Amino acid sequence: MRLGVFPLPLILLPGGKTRLRIFEPRYIRLVKQAVTGEGFALSSYLPEAENNSSELAAWVEIVDFSILEDGLLSIDVQAQSMVKLTQFELENDGLRFASAKQVKHWASQTSSDKTKLLAQSLSRFFSKIPEYESLYPSPKYDEPAWVCARLVELLPLSIERKLQFAQPESFERCVNFLHTVINGEKNSDLFQFQTRNYN
Repeated sequence: MRLGVFPLPLILLPGGKTRLRIFEPRYIRLVKQAVTGEGFALSSYLPEAENNSSELAAWVEIVDFSILEDGLLSIDVQAQSMVKLTQFELENDGLRFASAKQVKHWASQTSSDKTKLLAQSLSRFFSKIPEYESLYPSPKYDEPAWVCARLVELLPLSIERKLQFAQPESFERCVNFLHTVINGEKNSDLFQFQTRNYN
């Protein structure tokens, strides 16, 4: 399939949501097409990469939208799966399109002592970040893959590091990494959410 591509300095994993404010004409066009089509690919912006985009991206659908007081369009998107992007094309207005093929991410996982502790940490983070918590009215704290994916999205890590956990066989490595980082971090103020404004 062919999807519009929106490269942003973030990563979204399956089940993840984010809120975007849209004002640049090319991305307004992308949103209009996504509403009536198959969604779009939210990739990670990599300034040194060809097309400034990661090859792995989240295939997202728009789940909510509104017009803000300042006239900007606000959309909530949710990642349905990961896709691999190839054959990029740049249209006249600067909007990118690419061929997208679905790829597997993490399989369903069984809870362990480590993932239960991580779920407790995520719940505490959500309680401190109401803007982020509001995106997830029914959090899946009993699903280890969902919990770990949300923590990866929240952690203040480089995009390159986060992309390591977009790989399909990275779950156990991710759990160990998160467990070490969060248990060794005394101050959860690192986990801050701001409404994202991208053009």
